[in-house]
Amino acid sequence: MRPILRNQLCAVGLILGSAVVRLPVETAVTEDLLAQNLLPAKLDTSMRDEMSQETFVAAAGGLRSLIASYYEVEAFIAFHQQPSRWDQVDKYYTLCCQLQPRTTHYWNMYGWMLSKNAAMSYATEGEATTGREEQMLEYYRDKGLAVLLRGIAHNPDSYVLYRQAGFLYGELNPQINPHPDHAKAAALFLRGSKCPDAMRPPGNTAKYLYRFHLYELAMVPGQEMRAYDALLTLYRSSVDEDFPTTITSIKRLEEQLKVPIMYRIDAVGKKPEPYRIPSYYLPSTPLLPLAKPHENKLPPLTYGIPSARRRPVH
Repeated sequence: MRPILRNQLCAVGLILGSAVVRLPVETAVTEDLLAQNLLPAKLDTSMRDEMSQETFVAAAGGLRSLIASYYEVEAFIAFHQQPSRWDQVDKYYTLCCQLQPRTTHYWNMYGWMLSKNAAMSYATEGEATTGREEQMLEYYRDKGLAVLLRGIAHNPDSYVLYRQAGFLYGELNPQINPHPDHAKAAALFLRGSKCPDAMRPPGNTAKYLYRFHLYELAMVPGQEMRAYDALLTLYRSSVDEDFPTTITSIKRLEEQLKVPIMYRIDAVGKKPEPYRIPSYYLPSTPLLPLAKPHENKLPPLTYGIPSARRRPVH
């Protein structure tokens, strides 16, 4: 065998041997980086059917952000058509979320487009809706909520999607949400208030979300005493807590709990007083477990109130 050919074969053998040794190590490192969200997820091959060849190649080549922005523009064009092309809006925002699953903006806009704009486009104001209109309204409302919950599974540390999903669960407009779930809304707002980006200085976002958590909690049957105590504490914590909804919620709870007139906020304002409405001790377990990435909905939430354990009246 010629020396040159022998050297070439040795070089090829060394390259193949090193590849065999490095492959499991590099695979493990890649999986670890994906788990820590330091690398973007692999492109789904099914996206080839929805994307042109040029955009798919560009996305695979590292231009995901640019291609996602392009598809969002296409979604807005479809939205502004008369009538709006909701199927196209759905398609383009699906691609945006697949390309950039760690960008909450796309999940937020996608869920808002479906649950608000698309759903309300099938609500005929002042007229009786047909069976198909009601079906499409319910379809887009539920799909918008599912989108937000999937976005939460991909972005559990950002308050943005918790806030949007909480508003949708607690929506009081009967056309959008005929059966509001205030317990889930309260849990979502509470979870959002504990997210790192909500707690960044000055912390106004965390306090804002916590306030809405209490508004929703005040409408959960069996949680009136707990909500009243927390709202009263928040109301007296600062002169800036004179929000109309806070005062309205406290007054409604005062009526429900039959608080004596002399101890109501109209009589004592923000001054502390010795009287305390008795409250229940509640377990400190998490109210709402996080969804897994493959789940489209969060587990059901229940509140347990041990009736035998009460605080003494001071």
